[in-house]
Amino acid sequence: MIRNAQLKQIGAEAAANRTAVLALAEGLSEEQLLWRDESRCWSVAQILDHLKKSVEVCTPAVDKAIADARREGRLSDGPFEQGIIGKIFLWYIEPPVKFRVPAPRPLRPKVRGSAQNALPDYLRTHAENITRLEAADGVDLRRARFLSPFLGIVPMDLLSLFSVWTSHERRHIFQMKRVCEQLGARQPSII
Repeated sequence: MIRNAQLKQIGAEAAANRTAVLALAEGLSEEQLLWRDESRCWSVAQILDHLKKSVEVCTPAVDKAIADARREGRLSDGPFEQGIIGKIFLWYIEPPVKFRVPAPRPLRPKVRGSAQNALPDYLRTHAENITRLEAADGVDLRRARFLSPFLGIVPMDLLSLFSVWTSHERRHIFQMKRVCEQLGARQPSII
């Protein structure tokens, strides 16, 4: 059971995101998961793959930051104030999209095998991140720091990363809704 109010809020946002993703992607066929209206836009399967990769790329740094903070006694129940880096990332990431920037190469989606695996793979990494939220409870979320796996010179803290995680999901849920709306316009029985 998470005690920290900010982590509880992030957990609630994550649960809402999971529900939204299930409502949009569950039951889609292989063809529907892979459909996209133009080459620049991602399909539902590609969006799910991108979200999965975003968690996987961060996992080693997050796990190390939590372990180091516990070992070094950087503990606190908060509340914590979002730092400037976190505020900038949140402003940029939170939908609606303000401007588009290509995803870093390691996060670009590559659906391999069946697109039907995209949703279960996303749900697995989503659940793993919830476990990390629970593991971070009691850690000083601002003093547990690491270099961003995406922008190696940018220091991040756990509060920023967890907050950005749920905002990043919302950004892509917004994108997934657009894809599903377009797909529904072409095949009305889907949505």
